[in-house]
Amino acid sequence: MSKEKKNSEINGNNADINKHDKKKSRARKKRKVIIRATLLLILVAAIIAGGAIFGMVMGIIRNAPKIDATNVLGTLTESSVIVDENGDVIEQIHDPNENREIVPLKQIPKYLQDAFIAIEDHRFQEHPGIDIRRIAGALMHNVKEGDPTAQGASTITQQLVKNLYLTDKKTWERKITEAYLAINVERVLSKEQILENYLNTIPLGQSAYGVQTAAYTYFSKDVSELT
Repeated sequence: MSKEKKNSEINGNNADINKHDKKKSRARKKRKVIIRATLLLILVAAIIAGGAIFGMVMGIIRNAPKIDATNVLGTLTESSVIVDENGDVIEQIHDPNENREIVPLKQIPKYLQDAFIAIEDHRFQEHPGIDIRRIAGALMHNVKEGDPTAQGASTITQQLVKNLYLTDKKTWERKITEAYLAINVERVLSKEQILENYLNTIPLGQSAYGVQTAAYTYFSKDVSELT
């Protein structure tokens, strides 16, 4: 084979390789453009969705009830007690739907306080009103179960807020309002004050609200006498 023919074949092969490389390069550039465009669309969609969610949350917060966290117990209705001249109870008058007697935290046994914390909110002393770790765990559990209400994540502070100012209706609006108010309550009250308010407002069946009334209802004892 002549030298000229060999060179011609080599040049032809090089040309084919160059064409193939150019095609691959164009394909790579096209893929990059598609990927960038897709990522940009996802980013824009995320920003729009985030803005919509933020606007919704802010709207809910603006419509949240105005509360005075410093005077929670002062707004509650207590049962009226009629006693004789010796101080013995003759009659107790109360709302048929809400029987309550308010007591200070020091009158409630420490073990009972600890029991409520352990069952209802074991990180009560650590969180700022909402428990992010518990919320994340509940979300994962509910996704797994396919039920958005399978497991709750309300803290004692959130339960206090719900018992006083909100309804039992399970909606995102109520949960957002509950979280917002709980954070505000934590900024104003100490953990001891929150726990005292909670233990005096929690519904415990048979129209008994608070641990003192529940102690009388179920055991005919003052809460301080429970063992």
